[in-house]
Amino acid sequence: MTSITFRQIIFRLSIMGVILGILINTYDVIFGSLLEALHILFEVIEVVLDKAVESIFETGVHETQTIVFYLLITIGLGICYGLSHVISSLYHALIDTCQSCVNTFRAGKITAELYWHDMPLLHKITWIGGLMAFIIITLMFLGLI
Repeated sequence: MTSITFRQIIFRLSIMGVILGILINTYDVIFGSLLEALHILFEVIEVVLDKAVESIFETGVHETQTIVFYLLITIGLGICYGLSHVISSLYHALIDTCQSCVNTFRAGKITAELYWHDMPLLHKITWIGGLMAFIIITLMFLGLI
């Protein structure tokens, strides 16, 4: 497994977040338009194949429709096969990114624990006091105190 830097992890997560945000906020428009475009594309391909098969093989309407049907099934299966490889690659990239995030978090946690244990008592008291002051100011700002 290759080592992924922190910047690459942040970049990948931000790209996934942007894509997910767009999909969540505009899913009805995107998927409606996508399905309509796919239907129009399918109809155009069907008409072109009908004309091509009819002119090349000089067949009747029924034979042309049968040939075009099996051609479209074959093309559809090829597209599904290609999409399965793309989805598999995206899944493995997502798993690698998640594993890198977990490893980075674990390393940061260990570093923070070592830093905390090596810190003198006075600095620990200062950190705890600053954290408590931050919490109190935040609660006052939110109007909870």
